[in-house]
Amino acid sequence: MITEIIAMIWAAVSSSIVTIVALIWLFVAYPEKVEKWVSMATRLVAFASGRAARTHMATDIQSTIDAQRKKLNTHEEIAPYGVSIKWSNADEVQTDLKENRILIMMRPYTSQARNLAHVVSVYVPKALLPKARKYVEPNLMCGIDHVVSKSVLESNTSALEYYTGEVMSKIGHEARSYVVMMDEVHRNGALTRVVLPELKRLTILYPQEPDETVFADSEELARVVHGFVTKKAGVDVSPSCMGHHIRMAIVPVARPEKVLEAKTSSHFMFIEGMLRRGVDHFYVVSTGPLIKYAQELVEDCQRGLNLQQLHAEEYVGEFRGKATKMFCAVLSRKTP
Repeated sequence: MITEIIAMIWAAVSSSIVTIVALIWLFVAYPEKVEKWVSMATRLVAFASGRAARTHMATDIQSTIDAQRKKLNTHEEIAPYGVSIKWSNADEVQTDLKENRILIMMRPYTSQARNLAHVVSVYVPKALLPKARKYVEPNLMCGIDHVVSKSVLESNTSALEYYTGEVMSKIGHEARSYVVMMDEVHRNGALTRVVLPELKRLTILYPQEPDETVFADSEELARVVHGFVTKKAGVDVSPSCMGHHIRMAIVPVARPEKVLEAKTSSHFMFIEGMLRRGVDHFYVVSTGPLIKYAQELVEDCQRGLNLQQLHAEEYVGEFRGKATKMFCAVLSRKTP
């Protein structure tokens, strides 16, 4: 047994010695060929390593965007397309839609944060409300795109800095004013729960061309929701949008004295009256201890007004400058 082990070791050592001697002979006899072989091998390893690095860069960005996309689609599928990335050497970015994913072909930057920022800047305008966006006033849609993009990047400070410095710096004054407006709406939680779902319903107009009436409706919706989420205590604002294509109303259960005196009977009558005026969707909202009354109102409307609940959620949003427990339920006419 010991003899066999010694023989195996000697064979391995002999083989190694032979290999080393052969390599030395090759270096001496054919130095230029050995140098070429080493160059080719190095290039192959570098190619494989670089390709793996690029693949990792792409999959890392794809997973980051997909995770944020799921958050956007919690209530309605407002961003139906995923993302795929293909690095290229082309100077201009190209896009395509394949298998329900936005394929982005672009030259990579050395900074991964910069790559993420620029991929998001291309992805969001292609994936967000793909069929409805043509019916949204262009500056408003641009503002919403930037707010959503910043939201996708908020956990990556470097990527967000690249985005604000290299992408947002190019937008015009009107679009920038909508960024400010929609930022406030988004902090409240109403961008993804009210504005985007209402705008998505404009898909019903696809593929006809937009006109000024639908643009005006989208702007009115933005003003109504922004005015509501930023209003001061005791100040009344219009809670409804009564346009040609968008007919919705926000129903706040917000005054303790009114609720304690007559619960939500006045809210019920408001919804009943707005139904007669052709309103299609109602957003019942409330905060803190009044949430239970809002939930009761939703149940009363389902029973008494034959409305259906599309969505209901408790979440934390910004209300008058403070993080607050909030509630939002969406009621709709029942479809025949």
